[in-house]
Amino acid sequence: MPQKSALTVRSLPPVVWVIALICALYAIFAPGFFSLNNLYNIGIQAAPLLIIAIGTTMVILTEGIDLSPGNVLSLSGVCLALLLQRGVPFFYSALISILAGGACGLCNGWLVARLKLPPFIATLGMGSVITGVGLVLTGGLSIPARDPALEFIASGTILGIKLPILIALAAFGIIWVLMHQTPYGRNVVGLGGNAESLRLAGVRTERALAHVYLVAGLLAGLSGVVVAARMASGHISAGVGWDFDAVAATIIGGTSFEEGKGGIANTVLGVILIAVLRNGLNVAGIPNMYQFAIIGLVVLGAIILDTVVRRFARTGEVC
Repeated sequence: MPQKSALTVRSLPPVVWVIALICALYAIFAPGFFSLNNLYNIGIQAAPLLIIAIGTTMVILTEGIDLSPGNVLSLSGVCLALLLQRGVPFFYSALISILAGGACGLCNGWLVARLKLPPFIATLGMGSVITGVGLVLTGGLSIPARDPALEFIASGTILGIKLPILIALAAFGIIWVLMHQTPYGRNVVGLGGNAESLRLAGVRTERALAHVYLVAGLLAGLSGVVVAARMASGHISAGVGWDFDAVAATIIGGTSFEEGKGGIANTVLGVILIAVLRNGLNVAGIPNMYQFAIIGLVVLGAIILDTVVRRFARTGEVC
């Protein structure tokens, strides 16, 4: 029995130990961090990032990368706010906003799968286009978004759980089923592991790859609705920095850029690390000018640690 327990402890991903260390530091230097209200806040803050990071993980599993989800998030929030201002009912406004995100994702997929553009270039360029469209629509201004349904999404509860958390959990559950119980998920992994085998098996790999970017866009659009609800507005800069956080959470969770290795389950740990780190710095009263550097250093350190541990486990070499 003790041997089994020790094996379980040793098999924990390195990110778990990083989270534990950060929490221990916050217990000393950030009074109030472990209050129930603050822990709830961490969950609410992590929810939209988890939604985006799920899509980013799927793209990286195909040996691609998506640098536009933050832009898509922003555009989705802007669309929602503009539609509500024009009297469109919330359900249709939210649906159109999420579909707008899906359209952006499908454009990414078309550029990568059909035109064979490098994902880095295609999604970075698409992100700039999306931001330009948002600036034209808003003039760079924040668009108020007020609706009872938005207020419910931002602060409402079901069975005592805040709605942003429930939305994130629902998105995770749906994608988990797609990834583990359907041919779609096998295709996602296969596109990164061995696309040629998929092609020989009769799978239309270009279409399958485009669908991955489509789903990532839909998830970014959904996240945009959640963020707009929390901000009670839509702004084209609302998603700045979310691309880095989503990719970082994915890599920290152990998903590899090569051979389709990884999955969305451990991405949750990466999201928790970033949310805990950011929240604790705020609670500790660290000025914003220092937070970016601290977060970058910790995230980079966590990625390096995870890479070193996995390499040692695979080859017995540290470098």
